[in-house]
Amino acid sequence: MPFIWQGTDLLAATGGQPVGTIPDSVTGISTDSRNIKTGDLFVALRGERFDGHDYLHDARMAGAGAALIDNMYLKQNASHLPLPSIVVEDTLVAYGNLARYYRRCLSFSVAAITGSVGKSTTRRMVAHILQRTFRIHETKKNYNNLVGTPKTLLEANADTDIVVLEHGIDRPGEMLRLARISEPNVGIVVSVAPCHLERLGTLEGIATEKGMLLTEVQPNGWGIINLDSPFASYLQSLPPHCLCFSLQRHAPVQCIHVETDDLARACFIVRDPHGTWSCNLSAPGAHLVTNALAAWCVGEIYGVPSEERSLALHEFQADWGRLRRRAGRNGSIVLDDVYNANPVAFRAALDTLRRTSASRRIAVIGNMLELGPRSAEYHRLLGQDIPEYGIDYLFTLGDLALCVNDGAIEKGFPQNCAVSCISHEELVQRLLELIKPGDLILVKASRGMAFESVVERIIEFVDETD
Repeated sequence: MPFIWQGTDLLAATGGQPVGTIPDSVTGISTDSRNIKTGDLFVALRGERFDGHDYLHDARMAGAGAALIDNMYLKQNASHLPLPSIVVEDTLVAYGNLARYYRRCLSFSVAAITGSVGKSTTRRMVAHILQRTFRIHETKKNYNNLVGTPKTLLEANADTDIVVLEHGIDRPGEMLRLARISEPNVGIVVSVAPCHLERLGTLEGIATEKGMLLTEVQPNGWGIINLDSPFASYLQSLPPHCLCFSLQRHAPVQCIHVETDDLARACFIVRDPHGTWSCNLSAPGAHLVTNALAAWCVGEIYGVPSEERSLALHEFQADWGRLRRRAGRNGSIVLDDVYNANPVAFRAALDTLRRTSASRRIAVIGNMLELGPRSAEYHRLLGQDIPEYGIDYLFTLGDLALCVNDGAIEKGFPQNCAVSCISHEELVQRLLELIKPGDLILVKASRGMAFESVVERIIEFVDETD
């Protein structure tokens, strides 16, 4: 049975004032006028490049029964509102309040995950483990912000056992707002690393913001913390009971051995309160062990048997753009890692490239964005590490990525094997001229660099000729 919102529920949740006759019942809440169903409440959000109030007439034509609008719109349109409306100061805040109200009305538990690196992969691993025992609902795609989190909660069914959320932030104050919407029973901080420094300022600032998730964990809830993080002590000082994991230190959940095969897939042994367990990951990347340990802890808290956790991790496959192996031109292999990038994630990808058997290793690198005033330095330092990863050719695109090129050459990388390009077209063309059977090609950059087009051109070449 779908949850039925009473008009009184909507007013209580939002604290808004009714204008016109609010329907006695509402079965759905939507921020997209294109997806409205008959009788839904349409939430008119404002953004930097859009205003949902512009679509109130569309929502009415699609069958919306009422709208959530702000005071600014009411002042300008009081005499001709397209729909019965609930008026609030800020529709985004009210949307979050609706989601929190819904979360409180239903009995599901919430596991919320954050981190500078690996939160999406950890969320998928957590969901993969929990779904073996529970009915779960999880964050889709990148719906991890102040719009996506309420959307995810509101789309959970009444019979959902656990909602697995991903919380992403890029400015101070966002995590506290997200956590006060989700009211997590379990809060997981996977990592603290340079990311979104333009707004968050310092690593200490990132740790403080990520830690806000733990401060909002519900009574008798749990925090899960990576003891290998340089800010572990600070995170442990925050309110909830903690279950810690580590690859390097003694911990309740600990990796005691790890190795990789010739496809860079990790095989490791984890020790938990019940014994020791062997795990074999199917996705490439030794760094995934950290994500797996965090997910293992969530399974421990929710009582999923250790054997089931091991099986779930073995079956796990990485999502699009996260070190996915794809067939490339002329018998080559592409490591598609274009979803996003920061220094820690870049080094993890390069380590995966180094560990994977190949005739030649080619790194295709674009800008890492949102690293603040030290952006050029972070790129140059990454470049200086390039010779350590067994790379045969280095391709770069972007003003900051040029610093990677320069840093690599400074540390002895052959200049004739370092290719700096000025356009996507040039990059693709020069790659296609070089690639041979047995080559392994890592493609990585921040999303703003649109490097998925580079990957698809390489794959597209295969499709056209096979």
